[in-house]
Amino acid sequence: MKKAKNILGKALVFEAGPSTWAAELNRIKEVVRAERIAPLPNSSPRIAGIISVRGEVIPVLSKGWHGGSSDDSHDENAAASILLLQSREDTIGVAVGHVRGIEDIQAYDLGSMTGVDDRLKNLVSCSIMVSDSGSVPLLDAKLIVEYLKSAGSLDHADDNAVSG
Repeated sequence: MKKAKNILGKALVFEAGPSTWAAELNRIKEVVRAERIAPLPNSSPRIAGIISVRGEVIPVLSKGWHGGSSDDSHDENAAASILLLQSREDTIGVAVGHVRGIEDIQAYDLGSMTGVDDRLKNLVSCSIMVSDSGSVPLLDAKLIVEYLKSAGSLDHADDNAVSG
C-alpha cells in the first residue's frame, strides 16, 4: 500500500530568468499576455511600468526581479507573459518565462532559502517542496507589494496613469 503524501496546497511552478519559482495558486489572479508594458515616468527602478487588464491598471515588477541578467537584448516593454498576483486589495504583475504547471505543495521550508539571492529574499516567503520540481522559492504577493511600496512605486502608479 502506498503512503499518502501530506499535500499542503497547490502552486503554479514557472521559470523566470535562470531559476524555477512558485506562487500559491490561491494568490494568482491569472496569467496574461501583455503586448506592451507602459513605462511610468519618474518611477522606481523596481517597477518596469504598468499594464491595463480589462480597465484595471496593474504595476509590473522590473525585469531582472529574479536575479538573472536584465541587460539582454529583449526589450523590457515588449510582449511578455505576466503573472498577476493578488495581495488583498493590490494586484502586482510579475514577468515570467515558461509556465511548468500546477503542482502539489508537499512541504514548506521556513529555514534557509538556499539558492535564493539575498536581494530576492524580500520577495520570497520560504521555499516549498513540490512534486516534480524539488525545492523552489515561493513568491509572496504581500512581500512584493511591500517591496514596491517601500520604493514609492505603488503609491504613485495610479496618479501617473491618470495624469500621464
